[in-house]
This record gives sequence, structure tokens and C-alpha cells, in this order.
Amino acid sequence: FTPNINVTNDIGIILLSLLGDLGVISLVYFVTMLIAKKDKTRVVFLVIASSIFTLLVLFCYCFSNMFSTFFSFSQLISFKNPAQGKLISGYITYFGSMFDDFNLLLPLLLFIFILIISFFVKKDGVHKRRFKRNLISIGLSYLSMFFTFILCIIGVQGRANSVSMNSVYGSTHMGMYNFYIHTISDLFHFEYKLNEDKKMVIEDFLNEHKKENKEAIITDKNLFVIQLEAINDFIIDLEIDGEIIAPNLTKLSKEGYYNNRFYSSVGMGNTSDCEFSTFTGLYPNGNDLSIFDIKGKNYPTIAKEMKELGYYTYSIHGNQGDFYNRNNQHKDIFGFDDHVDKVDILEINKDYKIIKDWIADEDVLNASLKVALTNDTPFYSHVILGTSHSPYTVTEGIKQYRNKNLTSLAENYISNVQYVDKSIASFIESIKENNLYDNSIIILYGDHTSSLLKEDLESINKQEYKKDVEFRVEMQNVPFIMIGEGIPTQLDSRPHSMIDIFSTLSSLYGLTPEYTFGVNMLSNEDSFVYSPRNLDLIYDDYVIEIPSKSVHYFNDDLKLSKEEINNLVLKYEKYKYANDLIVKSDYFK
Repeated sequence: FTPNINVTNDIGIILLSLLGDLGVISLVYFVTMLIAKKDKTRVVFLVIASSIFTLLVLFCYCFSNMFSTFFSFSQLISFKNPAQGKLISGYITYFGSMFDDFNLLLPLLLFIFILIISFFVKKDGVHKRRFKRNLISIGLSYLSMFFTFILCIIGVQGRANSVSMNSVYGSTHMGMYNFYIHTISDLFHFEYKLNEDKKMVIEDFLNEHKKENKEAIITDKNLFVIQLEAINDFIIDLEIDGEIIAPNLTKLSKEGYYNNRFYSSVGMGNTSDCEFSTFTGLYPNGNDLSIFDIKGKNYPTIAKEMKELGYYTYSIHGNQGDFYNRNNQHKDIFGFDDHVDKVDILEINKDYKIIKDWIADEDVLNASLKVALTNDTPFYSHVILGTSHSPYTVTEGIKQYRNKNLTSLAENYISNVQYVDKSIASFIESIKENNLYDNSIIILYGDHTSSLLKEDLESINKQEYKKDVEFRVEMQNVPFIMIGEGIPTQLDSRPHSMIDIFSTLSSLYGLTPEYTFGVNMLSNEDSFVYSPRNLDLIYDDYVIEIPSKSVHYFNDDLKLSKEEINNLVLKYEKYKYANDLIVKSDYFK
């Protein structure tokens, strides 16, 4: 029903998935037949069960349109965020915008039909419950559920999905209802234990990624890293009716290194996963919110390495400090000297503007500059913007963009983009006025997809995405821009992601971590990218869709053999398995 997820086309797997869900539905049916004596009681109970199944389908549809994956129980830990309730109320409005899609209405209409039919069941008779037959049927239903579950678990042994089962993978291999029943234990967050074999897998992986220290290319230059909230790469050079939508970001992309195939590596944790991936060079596992679940204070990170060079390091965000646990994790896990939050920013200037309950991006950038200027040492400033956070509605403080050829959601998104673009321009001007521009490296990159629907994106880009994989790749593509003295003016169209930022900075600044997991973007090293959300595996000329192993080619002259595809998938599985073992365990305790 949704282009945001990647499912298998293997008929055997599809049949197993159907068998798993048939087991769940028949289990509910036969338990009802066994327990309820009256026909009407049975009908009422089955209508309630049908409504729950229907709502789960609708919820997963909406959730996947926003997060490019299915819901997982570990997502519930996000309620630790103090502002989560406000986000959810906004998302409900966003969900409403999806109801004009017939795919979404279809299951709802079917449920309404069932509900209407139930009112015509007037008979209140009592029928023999056939205890023995229903009990046998219940047993067979559970066996079909358990059979598909066991086959799936056996199939992923020693592979990435054995560490943290991706919800799309699990749903398509054992059935969606069946998957959620069998993974309800994820609610309890049991500690993940490493045995000696798994420790050896991690150590082999780390040995493969040992850092070869080289002389610094850049010395004593300040580092501004600006994380753009939900900004997709298609806004660079985007022109609508003769107007460049983001003129300032577009201009910056031509003044330094610009990668137009930089892909978000976030999983379920969105912005917080982006921070984890950027700071450590590791992928999040796709299911857990890294900012809450990671353990250990011995991860190699950018901030720790910059501190070794004598830099003052701080992160800054316009939200409360305990949102995504940043006030603790950014210092304790990632090694920043300070995390500057909403309260701290308002102490700098109580008149800073509030948009969407957070400090406005323009003022967060202004505050970050004021913090930087209070220190005599070189600094690493990591600025996390938030004004352009979804859901996209008409917002006070953001000038509304209007264009009759765009969907309303697209109009609201473009409004947010233009606000962010002007904020960046103001910031660049400020650091020039304060004589920091010539002595700084500035990095700007998007953190994750904007969560626009396909029709919204098509109204913006004026093109039809005939293949779902084309839409997914476009939505995971975020801009990466790096400017400053010593940075080449270069357009790079090789695939990279957040995991490569640490390695790139290590090479530029001569950092000396024992391991770096990505590659230096300014080198000629081969790279590939995978999405922890939807499991698309992206190379220069093609995308391998995991788990179906279908290949989408950017180069029509290229054709991979089945053996080549299998080898690339095995390479990905090996990488993700070791990566997820590190993330899930307390190896770096």
C-alpha cells in the first residue's frame, strides 16, 4: 500500500507471511467460538477484533509514510521525551492528510461495512460450542503462527536481523500481526548479551576499520557543523515558477564540496539517530532509538577527538535538554564539553523567538555564535536545527509560501525550507562580520527525510516516480555541503552518508581515533550506503532492495549477475551484523 517500504517478491515468503497472519486471525476466531456462547456476543467480539486489525494496518500505513519503516515497540521509549505529546498531536493532523489516498480508505471502508452488517445480526441463540474441535483449531492456528516465526528466526541466524529484527523484514516474513505478537517482548528492553563468538565478530570488524593516522590537512580552524532538520537534497537548485526556492543553500553548494548523493543513515530515532551516526560513524540498528539505548562511554567520537586537539566542543539545540536525553548523552557518551539547550539559550537573550515551542533556527544559530565567541581556543560547534520539523502546517513566525500547483503539504514544506535558507544566510553573514569565516570549516547537512508523500514530492519536482524505489531513494537523499579554506570546490555524486563524516574530519584535522567506520568523502575510496529503515542498499550505479534482492539500475547498460548480487548482499549482511552487535550491546562500556 505504501511506496516507503521495501518488501519481498518471493512467492514462498509471501505465502509464509499469509500463513502467519492467517494463524493469528483464525486463533482469534476459534477462541471467540470457544468462549462466547451467543451468536451476537461472537459477532460483537469479532467486530472489535476486526477493528483492531484494521487500525493496525492504517497505523502502519501512516507510520511508514512518515518514517519509511513499520512501527516497532522500541519506538515507545520516545515517550520519555518531554515534548512528545505535542509532536503526536501534530502528527495526527499529518495523518489526516493521508486520508485522500484510496489505498488508505479501502481497509477503513471494509471495516465500516463489517460494522454495519453486525447491526443486522439480531439472533441471540445459543449454539453448541464444539469444545474439542475448537481446541484443536486453536492449536493448529498457533502452530501456523509459531511455524512461520521459527522459520524466520532460523533464517536470520548469524545475520543482522538476528540482532534487531527490522519491522518491515519481520512483517513480510512471518506476517504483520504475527510479527507484532511475537516481538511484544521488545517492550521490556532485555539486556543483550555478547558471547565469545559475537565478541570475535565485533573485534574482526574493528580490526578491518583500524584508522591509519595521517598528517593534518587543516590545523587550528574552527569547526561549525550545522544539522538541518528534515531538509532533502532536492531543494538545492530547486526552481518553481522561475524562483529559486533555497538561493542561499544553493549558492553555498557551489562554493565548496557538495555531495548530491548523501543519504540519511537514520533508523527509528530520526534526528537523534543522525547525531549518533554522525558522532560515532556507526549506523543505528533501525529499530531502537540509539539516544536512549546505547551504552558505554568509550565510543570513539568526533567531540572526544577534537578535545584531544585542544578544541572547546559544544552542541546546541533549541529544545529542552532532556528531549532525546541530549543533556546527558551528548556529554557522557559523545564527549562534548557542554550541551546548550533552550533554557541556556534564553539566558543568552530572553527575547529570542519561539516557533513550534522551540527556539527559532535563526536565534539558535545566533546563540551558537555567541557561545563560540566566549572562548579563546579553537572550537567545534555542533548546531542542531529544529524549526523545519514535521508536521508541516501553517505556522506563526514562518512566512507562508503559496503556489496553486503544489499540494498544501508541499506548500507548507517549502515555507519551512525558505525560512531555514534565510536563517543560514543570516548566520553566514554574522560569522563573516565577526571575522570567523576565513578561519572556520563549515559543514551543513540534512538529518533525515522530510516525510512528504509521493504526491507532494511529485508536485514539487514535476516528475512522476513510477518505481517505489526511486521515491525512497529521493526521500533518503539529503544535502551535504562543506566550505572553508583547504576544502575543494567539487560536486561529488558518489553515495555517502552520515557515517562518513567522522572519517572525513579525521583525515582533514589529523584526528587519531583507533577506528573509523566510514570512508573519507574527499578520497577515492569505494563506498556503499544502506538504509536501516527500509534496507535499501545503495551503490554508485544501482540499488539492491533488501530483502527482495531486486536491483534498480541508474545505468541502463549495467547488469549484475545473480552471484554478484548475492555477494553484495552477503557483504552488507556481514557489515550490518557486526555494526548492530556493537550498537545493541555494551561493547564500548
